[in-house]
Amino acid sequence: MNTASTAFRLLVLLCVLVMILLSLLSFTFISPRKTLHATPINLTAPSLKPTDPMYLAACVPMSKDLATLPEFILHHYAHIGIQRFYLVDQSEEGGVSNHYHELPLNASYITWLGTPPATDNETAQFAAYNACQSRYGSLHAWIAYLDVDEFIEQKRKDVTLQNFLHSMDKNATVGALGINMLLHTNNSHILKPEGTLRAAFTECVSSDMEKSPNAHIKSIVKTKYYEKPRTDHNFITKSESLTVGEKGDKVPFIFRRPITTDLFAIHHYAIRSREQFNVRVKNGEVEEPRTFPNMMDWQRAIWHTACTARI
Repeated sequence: MNTASTAFRLLVLLCVLVMILLSLLSFTFISPRKTLHATPINLTAPSLKPTDPMYLAACVPMSKDLATLPEFILHHYAHIGIQRFYLVDQSEEGGVSNHYHELPLNASYITWLGTPPATDNETAQFAAYNACQSRYGSLHAWIAYLDVDEFIEQKRKDVTLQNFLHSMDKNATVGALGINMLLHTNNSHILKPEGTLRAAFTECVSSDMEKSPNAHIKSIVKTKYYEKPRTDHNFITKSESLTVGEKGDKVPFIFRRPITTDLFAIHHYAIRSREQFNVRVKNGEVEEPRTFPNMMDWQRAIWHTACTARI
């Protein structure tokens, strides 16, 4: 009886061990296949207060258009409160970072980084964005992806960008904020004007006309949900999270309509003077139209409005 009892107990124990092993295998190999997303959220993303200097950073690809960089940095530091700037040198042999030394902030606020070369499946802009996220995303709650001629504006003194983003920190459905752009005209300047961009160019394309370019957005992405860029303007984010506008509306692609800039806007100084525009065309920074007269024909055909950034 003792031998039979011992054998029975061993058999029961073996069955229990087999069941435990099967459960572990099921958890390891089956459960992930049932999840909605193959890529998990970034659990290393920090939980930061909006007043923390690391809460919001800016990622800025740089190639040849350097003239606006000091003003860009100073504006976003002084008026938006961004204290970390990642400048991605996309020039050949690091020409931008090696020859640009006159910046309004010290090195503790600014990090230059190189970017892997573009591939058939990834543009240079995408590579720059991915470099910012992969190297520094774990240090910040949000990263704004901007060009050096794009300036964020806060429209209301009682609503800061950081506090607005913080209101969405725990909302698992939000992966990014899409902010409408305000495209500035050349303000009839032929030569490069003296002073700052914001003082010299105070006229914008109207947001009220059909097919206004101001429907374009640029994105500020929650690092926890960063997946990859969809375009230069918007991103694919994890866990079925969405890009939303300032009204909480869904922004499915690079356009946000109706256009609103009640809380925030991104002023885009893409045209500037005739002299500056022609330099940008020569440097390969302008897509269409390729000539200033064509740009002027387009500009005269559209509605304009006063457009002074409140800073």
